[in-house]
Amino acid sequence: SPVINMNLRSLLASTFGAALLAQMAAPASAITLISETFDNATLGRNRSTGIPSFSVTSGNVDVLGLGSSDPYPDNGNYIDLNGNTKGKLTSNIFSFNTGDQVTLSFDYGANGNRRNANVSLGSLFTPFQITDSRNPLDPIFQTYTNTFTVNSAFNGALSFASDNLGFRGIILDNVSLSTISSTPTAVPEPTAIPGLVLFGGAALMLRRKQLAKNAKAQFDS
Repeated sequence: SPVINMNLRSLLASTFGAALLAQMAAPASAITLISETFDNATLGRNRSTGIPSFSVTSGNVDVLGLGSSDPYPDNGNYIDLNGNTKGKLTSNIFSFNTGDQVTLSFDYGANGNRRNANVSLGSLFTPFQITDSRNPLDPIFQTYTNTFTVNSAFNGALSFASDNLGFRGIILDNVSLSTISSTPTAVPEPTAIPGLVLFGGAALMLRRKQLAKNAKAQFDS
């Protein structure tokens, strides 16, 4: 009947719409902007090039590890932010939107006694200083990790800048920078659409069976 067909159409539309909204509401996954171990960096002292994911934008740095001076053995290659002068590493510029969640993580230590470096990422946070003043014979990295919320959209680069004189500085390794967008994807993947159609079709068939059962019960009564 027209009433039954209208109900079926309404059910199909609402079922498909609910499935589509569920697909759209799936949480956004983290996007990795930097994941750098420096194992592919070119070993050597006083380097101003050959550092993956970063440019040396001031002074120079040492790439240490197996086959060279190796104060943190069994960690592959890593960076000493002081070559024969204090150096600065700067990444590409990334864009961030209001509400994004940004996670920064890295391992650090010191080549020698007390060492410092300044870390910055555009306008996301006030540049902060990392310090390692442990016994230099204790070659165990410390790990820094933190998640920040973007309050105002900006473009910025991640940088690590030595704050030491001389030729020994902060050791840097395993740098990770990722972001979760504040705006989830609003369109389902094309491969998900057939599944949504099947889901709606199954619901329609069940509804038809129920309506037929109800009609038969009314006829028999």
